[in-house]
Amino acid sequence: MISKEQRIEAMKGVLASLFASQRTLKALAPQFKWAGLGNLLGDYDEDARRHLA
Repeated sequence: MISKEQRIEAMKGVLASLFASQRTLKALAPQFKWAGLGNLLGDYDEDARRHLA
């Protein structure tokens, strides 16, 4: 079982990774907002579909 502190540190790592990915996506496809988790996933899907079509 993980401790509360370990759980918090793990969550911090996930969020840091998401924000790092968001910065990279903004550099790769600046025409999208890449803001917020909902928009981030939607913009990723739209950009991926455009490039895979």
